[in-house]
Amino acid sequence: MARCTNDDCGAFTGFEEDVGKVWFKVDEMGYNSTSKQWATYYLFKNGNTWSTIIPACLAPGEYLVRSEIIALSECKTVGQCQFYPECTQIKVEGDGTVVPGEDGYELVAFPGAYKTTDRRILWDTNTANKSEYVIPGPAVFSCP
Repeated sequence: MARCTNDDCGAFTGFEEDVGKVWFKVDEMGYNSTSKQWATYYLFKNGNTWSTIIPACLAPGEYLVRSEIIALSECKTVGQCQFYPECTQIKVEGDGTVVPGEDGYELVAFPGAYKTTDRRILWDTNTANKSEYVIPGPAVFSCP
């Protein structure tokens, strides 16, 4: 997620060159070692929908939510990993006061959060142990 500057998502690009590091993570799923399934299994099983709980401590305002699927099948070759991002605008309401980035949580920028040579991106699904896959990007934000 990223909080839109001045609560104006209409003019907010979310790109590093325009606003710097503004993105934080509220959810993630990769490979589930218990069920032996990738996150895409759960997505398909639930009619291609995904539900996430927005942290209650977040300050009210306008935010962009960036969901992303990374198709790992070609990630064994530098520059061939396939990213499928999508953004949605939401309005957070409530009594929260936390603005990620002001509370010490590390924010990331897009583009720039990952590099094609990161071990979390450069991944060979044919030879790597699925249960050792680590999702790229920052840690999931949690309320202080």
